[in-house]
Amino acid sequence: MTISRRRATTVFDRSNLTIVDILSISDPSPTDYTPDDFFVFYDILFSIDETQPLYNATAQYLLLLTLASALNRDTWSSLGIGESDSLLELQQLLVVTGVSGTGCSDSGSR
Repeated sequence: MTISRRRATTVFDRSNLTIVDILSISDPSPTDYTPDDFFVFYDILFSIDETQPLYNATAQYLLLLTLASALNRDTWSSLGIGESDSLLELQQLLVVTGVSGTGCSDSGSR
């Protein structure tokens, strides 16, 4: 997959999982990614060791809990945001999470 890679400084609102402002952004440059590039950080982000004491206080567990809440349509409705497209939200979260970890922005073609 080739996408345009950009580095940016952003303001991110964790309450509704959106980028509020872009403070600076670089020029786009084509970058090739393979599935293995994504699986490395997804393995880290989504690995939960339930034998670890207080595993439910780890960043990975809390990320999955946040993801499950964000994808729950009842949660969106109760916040007054309205109906949502869960698949689109999952894709956006994975892109923001993934590219935040690498320091680049996904703004290119897929």
